Amino acid sequence: PGYGNAYVMPLTVSAPTNGLAITSMILGIVSLVFFCAWYLSLPAGITGIILGAIGLNQINKGNYSSASRGMAIAGLITAGIGIVVTLLLVIFVFSLFRTLSTYSYSSY
Repeated sequence: PGYGNAYVMPLTVSAPTNGLAITSMILGIVSLVFFCAWYLSLPAGITGIILGAIGLNQINKGNYSSASRGMAIAGLITAGIGIVVTLLLVIFVFSLFRTLSTYSYSSY
């Protein structure tokens, strides 16, 4: 009967998401959340920046979705902010301890 000429939708395959971009974004968020724990925040931030840069390089070469580009950029930004905030906190704490150690407490 009339079933032979049915319209078939073309199959579209979306580009895959870059795993390095996702990992960079997760590590950037971890770096921001745990900024008080510098021993977690700094390695997460540094690794997030490295993976974000590698992932962004792979995305620019092609074969990855545009959402991957946004995740890689978000990972770079959040990891960078996490590192800066952590370093500012560490500098503040060390300067605070140094200032407090210079005071002499005399007992009268």
